[in-house]
Amino acid sequence: MSEPHATKDYHLFFEHRPDYLYANVMADRISFDIAKKYWIEILKLRYERGYNKVLIEKNVKESLSAHSVVELVSQLANSGCSRNRFAIFDHNYDFIRSSLEQQAGTNRGLQLRIAPTMAEAIKWLGASTVPTQLEHDRVAELEMWRRDLVR
Repeated sequence: MSEPHATKDYHLFFEHRPDYLYANVMADRISFDIAKKYWIEILKLRYERGYNKVLIEKNVKESLSAHSVVELVSQLANSGCSRNRFAIFDHNYDFIRSSLEQQAGTNRGLQLRIAPTMAEAIKWLGASTVPTQLEHDRVAELEMWRRDLVR
């Protein structure tokens, strides 16, 4: 597991799993620029390590505007990752918003699924490894660490 990449805007850490790259992003606020920054980090590591599947656990308190979502997804689609699968487990899952994001991605050639549960995201990704309790405990530990930094 890599150490979290901490900035004022978000916290991002990675785990290299046998079937996919796991990324966990946490933020209290969001903007197009913040989202683009963490997506660039995810895509860079995906490329460097040769992964074709990425599981993103997203715990971002706010949501992007519909216009920003479409713009971000368009840029992702043009980044050369259309043959890769991206599953996003969103802690703040909203069916309507997630459907819009997913449709925008699919229409632009991305293989993208936004799921309300980790199990559903992993199943769609087609990965054989399921996070262990130890991995979930690590996420809880990082969340406490993040809260201490924000204070």
